[in-house]
Amino acid sequence: MRPPARPLLLLFTLIVLGLSPRFTTTLAAASEDTNTIESLTPGQARKLARTFPGVGVGVEIKGSGKVTLSACLPLNGLKSVDAKLAEALAGYRKGPLLLNGLTTLSDEAAQALAQYTGRLYLDGLTSLSTEAAQALAQHQGDVSLNGLATLSEEAAQALAQQKGHSLLLNGLTTLPAAVATSLARRPGTLVLNGLTTLSDEAAQALAQHTGRLCLDGLTALSPETAQALAQHTGRLCLGGLTALSPAAAQTLAQHQGDLSLNGLTTLSDDLAHTLARRGGHALILDGLTSLSTEAARALAQHQGDVSLNGLATLSDEATRELARQKHYALFLNGLTTLSEEAARALAQHKGHSLVLNGLTTLPVAVATSLARHPGTLVLNGLTTLSDETAQTLAQHTGRLCLEGLTALTNAELAAKLLLQSIPPKLNSLTTLSEEASKALAAAEEWDGNLPALTELDSPDSVAIAQSLATRKSPLSLPNLKKISPKTLSALIDKKDVEIPFVETLELIPEPDGSRTDDFIIPEWLEERQKQKQRAAEAAD
Repeated sequence: MRPPARPLLLLFTLIVLGLSPRFTTTLAAASEDTNTIESLTPGQARKLARTFPGVGVGVEIKGSGKVTLSACLPLNGLKSVDAKLAEALAGYRKGPLLLNGLTTLSDEAAQALAQYTGRLYLDGLTSLSTEAAQALAQHQGDVSLNGLATLSEEAAQALAQQKGHSLLLNGLTTLPAAVATSLARRPGTLVLNGLTTLSDEAAQALAQHTGRLCLDGLTALSPETAQALAQHTGRLCLGGLTALSPAAAQTLAQHQGDLSLNGLTTLSDDLAHTLARRGGHALILDGLTSLSTEAARALAQHQGDVSLNGLATLSDEATRELARQKHYALFLNGLTTLSEEAARALAQHKGHSLVLNGLTTLPVAVATSLARHPGTLVLNGLTTLSDETAQTLAQHTGRLCLEGLTALTNAELAAKLLLQSIPPKLNSLTTLSEEASKALAAAEEWDGNLPALTELDSPDSVAIAQSLATRKSPLSLPNLKKISPKTLSALIDKKDVEIPFVETLELIPEPDGSRTDDFIIPEWLEERQKQKQRAAEAAD
């Protein structure tokens, strides 16, 4: 059987949802822009939750800027959901669920959404009842409630029981001490970037919080507030501070946790020495746009990770000083180019990790120097590598991270990456060579996921599929679209490989020019897909 060419994504999604293509008033451009969906039946929602592949979405977070979330189901066009619809949407499992169009939420719908396991965005809510807060407290994932301008003490007490990693409440502009006391009891990340001022009493309450505390809206600290927050023991984010007095710096230097001061764009030598005296925790200064040699010398003495991701340039002298840092990680993701001299200096870095994700190209000479770094080398901004550069990086003796690569063709580099004790994810790979596919098949610790591999259309695609099929551990190509009959036959020799329904694949001519035969679905595969379809229909 030769399946028809893959239909347009919009039409396919409409059909999957059991709707006609004319049903565009409530489901326009379905999976291309689900935010245009204005209404759904529970049955349609269950199908959407099961079949939607997820999309990347940019979300603006006050105090943190825009972040990109992957595998989202955005449904911000929905203005209301009842309990049955909420229950159906809670079945989405691939990533965040965005329901920012909701301005109210019934207690029953909140109870149903609490069964959802991923990150839940409800930023359109302007009020939250105590009962709804108690229901959402059962939610096991992150929850964002940035539309709330006020929060009752009872609702705060309920949300304090919420078990997700992060609670975002950036809409709050004032924080009564009683509410702060309740919220402080919640472990994990607490984001309150809407606060521009903080009373001493609220600061003392928040100091009891034990997770990440984000207060990036604060533009100034009183001595009392600084002293209170210095007692906080998790990561403390104060990105709204554009200046720091010597006294405040001395106080915050006592803080026993990671300290983020991303609002600082300059750093005096004296301030660098003061902050560097903090011991054992990360110092995050990603707002700095310049760094003197003396300040670099001071920061190199810091007994913790140092993050300077805002630096687009760095003198060779400052680079040499920073490279003297020992035992800890150095983050320089703002650097987009690196001189050979700077690369030679950074190769001497004795810390456990050197992170340079801003580099998008890597000359061989620079790669040769960086490969001498003894620790973990993180270069996730690289999408392609020349053969010579790939061969050079393969000689690196520490852990190597290249998670942005779209093509993996060098066998030695593939083996280096995949046989590490902690192999990187390869979620960007769109191209493989036969040699690399053999390394993939042999790497048991690798997660086996190739979500960006949508086509197997190279002349050696059959050999690639044959290699992948020998993998004993899980193998998933969830977004495969184009493949030839012979390549597909070779791939499904691994009977537990995860691929889309055969009927959705576009079968292409054999890439090597050989005769293209019709593909006959094996009985076992046909039966497995029928079972999968029946299970899906039963769930609906």
